[in-house]
Amino acid sequence: MNTKAIVAILLLTLMPAAGARAEGKFDSYLFQNAGKILSDPPGFLYEFQRNMEHTSPLPPGRRAMINWHFLSGFLIVPLPDIATTAINGTLKVRLHPEGRRIPGFPQVDFTYGAWTSLLAGIVEEEPDPSDPDETTITDFSVHGHYLATTFATSVEPKVRLFWGYKYSSLTFDMRLSQEEEVMGQFVDSLKNGMREHTISAGIELATNVNKQWVLQWDYGIVNKVISARVMWQHKIYDFGFNFYPEAVFFLQPQMNIHVYF
Repeated sequence: MNTKAIVAILLLTLMPAAGARAEGKFDSYLFQNAGKILSDPPGFLYEFQRNMEHTSPLPPGRRAMINWHFLSGFLIVPLPDIATTAINGTLKVRLHPEGRRIPGFPQVDFTYGAWTSLLAGIVEEEPDPSDPDETTITDFSVHGHYLATTFATSVEPKVRLFWGYKYSSLTFDMRLSQEEEVMGQFVDSLKNGMREHTISAGIELATNVNKQWVLQWDYGIVNKVISARVMWQHKIYDFGFNFYPEAVFFLQPQMNIHVYF
């Protein structure tokens, strides 16, 4: 099992089948960034988890929200991301409405989200006793979760500023049936994970009831990753773009579907 095979495994785990032409372009781009991906698989996967992390404030008057990250893609090749093949969900609850108990005290929301890959098990295979030289993946799992607290305060009737803190966790675990050389080292498993503490800030411009534009900036303190998000929020769905300057895929559009309470 060589480096290209490991990248192909990641590709299979993250992506469903696509057209031959688009897949060829995507493979070429992915192989060009193979070193960055293989040196830090959790960091690469965290690019997709950040798409699922929904930490903008609840609209005024709403007590809770259930969100499903439905679809994303890449600017370079229009392929769906890991959310298309993952169970994921976010629950957001308002803990304190703005100015309810203390005049001028901001709205406070708490958010929890989690996901796990559905395609990871597809690449698992028991070794064939008749072919001792063949290396198979006997166990593979990818999952993550996050928690966040967000504060929002009005500066004008249709404009709110918000800021907050988010803790993210991701786990990547792949076990091989025997040792293989990967990037000059012999390994029988690729197990890793990452933790991130993120601070965020943004502005929300309401255009109608439960309809607003959101501009958000995030900074990951531990891994020193930055990102920005521009999003149009509707009472049923969100659509926007995420910017990851240091990531393999620097620009990713996304769509969420949610229900307010």
